[in-house]
Amino acid sequence: MKGKSSFADESPLGKDYMDTISTIAKAGLLTGPRLARLLRLAKKTIARMAREDRIPHLLLGGHTRFNPQTVAGWLLAAQQTEVK
Repeated sequence: MKGKSSFADESPLGKDYMDTISTIAKAGLLTGPRLARLLRLAKKTIARMAREDRIPHLLLGGHTRFNPQTVAGWLLAAQQTEVK
């Protein structure tokens, strides 16, 4: 009998992408550089996306932080949009 496939196995972006989302969701508030490392993007890209309100973020005392659960949800929503 064949085992059930997980959402990660069915994701067109693959298991590594879903592992990244899982890692992000478990983290505390993230800095831009930390999020950039997790997403394998340049720090400047994350900063620009936050400035342009293209990625969910918080401003705390003039510092940009990212709520990991919100970012994980945003990534999943973006993935669903790409699949359609």
